[in-house]
Amino acid sequence: MLPTLTQIKAAGVKLGLISNGYGDFQFANLQALCIDHLFDEILISEWEELRKPDPACRRNESHLETKRAV
Repeated sequence: MLPTLTQIKAAGVKLGLISNGYGDFQFANLQALCIDHLFDEILISEWEELRKPDPACRRNESHLETKRAV
């Protein structure tokens, strides 16, 4: 996973992550995997007071200029 995310980031793609769960726990997992620095935006449901699939979770998506795979 790390090589793939690193390659995507190196290509200039902005990455965002949306996760349901407890903030400290989920963020600690991202840090333990050494991938937290690769994301331009991290939204964790406890901190955002939202849960997927609530569309409001994607409110910051526009500044990431995301492109969805077809």
